[in-house]
Amino acid sequence: MRKQRAFTLIELLVVMAIIALLIAILLPSLNNARKQARTVTCKTNQRVLVSSYRMYFQDAGQVLSTTGHGGTGAWDYQLLGSTLSPPVTALEYYVNNGRGAIADRPRFCPETTTARRTGASTTGKAALCWDCKFGPGGGSTGSYGMNNWMYKGNDEANYHIKQSTKEFAIPVFVDSAWHDFKARETDIAAQDTSNPSGGSDQASRNLLDVALNRHSKAVNVSFWDNHVETVKLPQLWTVQWSATWTKNTPQYVKGFY
Repeated sequence: MRKQRAFTLIELLVVMAIIALLIAILLPSLNNARKQARTVTCKTNQRVLVSSYRMYFQDAGQVLSTTGHGGTGAWDYQLLGSTLSPPVTALEYYVNNGRGAIADRPRFCPETTTARRTGASTTGKAALCWDCKFGPGGGSTGSYGMNNWMYKGNDEANYHIKQSTKEFAIPVFVDSAWHDFKARETDIAAQDTSNPSGGSDQASRNLLDVALNRHSKAVNVSFWDNHVETVKLPQLWTVQWSATWTKNTPQYVKGFY
């Protein structure tokens, strides 16, 4: 009777070493693939938000009216609504088949975790949503900020979009540490792009809140024609945030190069 040959300890160790080597080689590629998939999801979310805004604009004939948290709320409550504060706002119609805040995943970038309410407003980080205690229903949260130049009264040339021949050049939503921001050419980047507000509950409401290391030292920026670009942090200063924007040179961002 032939005796069966078993694997020796050396052979098992060699096989295990080969498997470990293959995992070490493949793991970075898998992680990169996952990160790219999350970036694509983020872009899809922003397209949903821009589409919602476009539908509102077509029906109402005007852009959103305020950046405040009062009766009309910030952009997310104007476009997404809140089932927490009956009656349901009419604007819930513009996203998620009228379900509004019940299924409003488009407001969250998959690279971020949900902010936890601590009783005060908290700004977000590269990997954390912002969380505002004000607004209908007791507050709002999300991963994106809206370009404040897109609100009525801030920039006549920008909010008369109906007559615009440069829809592709009008930025609307972007990865942000706060729900809105008003970019200015004199804005500077934060020392820490993973946590631009340094844990403070006070948002800067400018490009400092937008220059986040969220997508490999870049953020996603959506435009009125519904295309989305992944913009490297220094290049944020070359985006034409308002009709009067003239800066076309990148800004120094610590840790980028």
